[in-house]
Amino acid sequence: MVYPTTWTPSNILPCPYSKNDEENILYTIIAVHFDKNFGSDQTYLNGLMSQMWQNYNETFKDLLITWCNINFHCSTTDPTLLTPANFAPQYYPNSAEDLLIKVLNYIRPCIVKLQGGTPVISPILPSAIPQFYNATIDDLLLEILNQIQDSQNAARYTPTTVPQAFNFRRADILLTILNQITSALNVVQLTPFNDANLFAWYAYDYPDSISKGVNNYISVWGDMSGHGYHLTQATKNKQPILASEGVMFSGAQLIQNIALQMDLPGSFYFILKNTGTGLQIPFANTNTGSFYLELINSGAVYMICMTSLGIGTSGTNYKLITVIVNGANSLLSDGTNSAKGNLSNIILYSLSIGGMGDYDPFTGYVKAWIIRSQADDAIKQAAIQQYLINRYSI
Repeated sequence: MVYPTTWTPSNILPCPYSKNDEENILYTIIAVHFDKNFGSDQTYLNGLMSQMWQNYNETFKDLLITWCNINFHCSTTDPTLLTPANFAPQYYPNSAEDLLIKVLNYIRPCIVKLQGGTPVISPILPSAIPQFYNATIDDLLLEILNQIQDSQNAARYTPTTVPQAFNFRRADILLTILNQITSALNVVQLTPFNDANLFAWYAYDYPDSISKGVNNYISVWGDMSGHGYHLTQATKNKQPILASEGVMFSGAQLIQNIALQMDLPGSFYFILKNTGTGLQIPFANTNTGSFYLELINSGAVYMICMTSLGIGTSGTNYKLITVIVNGANSLLSDGTNSAKGNLSNIILYSLSIGGMGDYDPFTGYVKAWIIRSQADDAIKQAAIQQYLINRYSI
């Protein structure tokens, strides 16, 4: 089902059992979440809602337990269907508040999974929930909204920053949740590269895909394609750092996957910021040392696209297709303006980000890295490049 990219009071879906705006918005949240989890079978959704109606015989709670089930089953492998019979209040005298804290615990892992990451469930207890409204349900809803924000590395909301569309607190928080869920899920669902040819995908602005320790040192940069080609570095002094501009490398840092292997055809897309001087090599095929990219301009932000020239035979070269530096197209002659590639070995094996072994290191930031297992045509290249340019403000 095609949903709006922005929800307003005039386009939210009418709940079959609705009494008010809050229930209509919550029903719309469920519909969007359901669609991303299970497809757009509206008849099945209405049937599920009809079943849930029998639980509490109270629309708001019936909607909440449905939302609980969608998040719970997306985040875990537990087949149990939550019902009033097996979901006794744990923390609050009101079952609606306990249902909301269940949503709160599973909303972020659910979104992470739908975005291709590995969900991590860390219990959130009532004592950890900020108290803004002196109204438990509203405080829980605001924290659910902020868990969505945290999953996207976005600024948290406060009562003064929640948009006022209804001028009614609870409805405004719910509408903001609806818009942020729609945005978060569409980020992945509508990306032009997230299809059957996506081989690996790394992005600094999906923090739940990154395992980091003290001072944001990264031990694992997760592959969001679902293929499990995670990049790792166990040695502390070689670990890159998660920073506001990207994953930061300062010469000695290196993160890699020694088992990653892909034959031609293929395409690569990079978003980088080079802060080093002299020759910088941000990645390499560490098995052969002959598949790499060289950056020249210090201080420049690059959007780079390269793809294989042939259909996948040994000896076929990769070619730089597009280099955009600080928002402007760059010449690709001998590298003196922007970048050059020695890209002759076309079997990608053992990917290293952050330097090329004993060769030149990389000093700068990596924002995103996309590897695709096909030679994208000009239309696909343009779509992916435009998405990256818009997302990372190149």
